[in-house]
Amino acid sequence: MFILYSLTSIIFLLHWSKCFTINYYYYQSNNKSYIMFDENTTMEYLFQVERQAEKILLYKSEMVALDKSRNSNRMAIRALTNYKTPEDKIWMAVGLTMVKVSVEKAKTMLQADQVTLNSRMNILRSDIKVEVNKLNDMEYKEPVKGLFLNPLTKKEMKAMNQVLGIAD
Repeated sequence: MFILYSLTSIIFLLHWSKCFTINYYYYQSNNKSYIMFDENTTMEYLFQVERQAEKILLYKSEMVALDKSRNSNRMAIRALTNYKTPEDKIWMAVGLTMVKVSVEKAKTMLQADQVTLNSRMNILRSDIKVEVNKLNDMEYKEPVKGLFLNPLTKKEMKAMNQVLGIAD
């Protein structure tokens, strides 16, 4: 939990009844206290944390948009696979223009687009993990455990099955 406190301490000097005010801020995170002596540095710190959080939300919204696009591509590829006469030509939207292409050409274009979308989605997935860890570092939190785990490859899984004595 992250808590920001604002305190003002007043130091009285006995000479001529003058008083000076020192502003300082401290925040508490994971039962540790940190002190920032300047309002500007504190505000800059909070802005950086907010920027990082917004970056993560932007990545998430981009992932949602890419996933919708991947799903519509998958549906189009499936519809073209089940098309009755594959030698016919169909109308296909490419950007803002409509183009008449063969079914096989359209299917090839959609599959290439699907590969591009999948690679972009994988890049975003790995980038968001890094950004979440940066945000946790900025908030003085522990990194998320197990965030960078990868599944076993087929070769590794085969070796594990062999060690465990599981038949394929």
